[in-house]
Amino acid sequence: NLLSEFGLVAKNRPCVIILISVLLANTLMTIKSALMVFSFKYYFEMESFYAIAMGVFTVATILGALLIKYFVRLFKDSSRGFICVLVLSIVFNTAFFLICRAAKSMHFGVLFFIFIASAVFQGAHYGFANLLVPNVIEYGFWLTGKLQTGLIYGIYALDISLGAAIGGKLTTVVLDIVNYIPNVAQTFAAKNGILFGTFIIPTIMAACQLILQFFFGLSDKKYQKCVEENEARALADQAAPPA
Repeated sequence: NLLSEFGLVAKNRPCVIILISVLLANTLMTIKSALMVFSFKYYFEMESFYAIAMGVFTVATILGALLIKYFVRLFKDSSRGFICVLVLSIVFNTAFFLICRAAKSMHFGVLFFIFIASAVFQGAHYGFANLLVPNVIEYGFWLTGKLQTGLIYGIYALDISLGAAIGGKLTTVVLDIVNYIPNVAQTFAAKNGILFGTFIIPTIMAACQLILQFFFGLSDKKYQKCVEENEARALADQAAPPA
């Protein structure tokens, strides 16, 4: 019964939180990626520098994803590491937006390095949400006795597609609100609106993820205990005589 399966997912609070977090992560990534080109072209007026900056940005996000295991070791817990990464991502994106007011040049200056630092934490930020999906599946099995791997990964895949769709729609909404007109000099309000959409709207979504993560409640120690108890149940079931 599909309704009862969704009911079991709803009982798994860490699962619900992480699936919402994945949706938010994909939405904010889509908005930021889509509006970034507009920021370089119209706010910084450095369209030719966009390819170089985004190439370095992409490498930095990959580096951030590779650093996840070190954040976990440093904070001795995946959820605490995720919270730390979210805080740093919020701080660097907000700092970038505020410093843009004083220094508009992106050409390998302070602003550029803040931009790259924000990319490192964005890569870790995105990766952490994905990392925790198997944990919540195992916890759900411990909680309900039902292994819902297929259903949860199905919702996860839907989150990725839905996040991209919502992010694309929000991008057009932002451009409409700031009265963006293609291929002409933009007004001061339009430039600032594009910059706000590129960095602050994704930051607000990351802040929502941060608030949700405080209610996650599944530490690595608790997860390991669930794994051990699930394995003990499986061994007990194998040892039990057939009915």
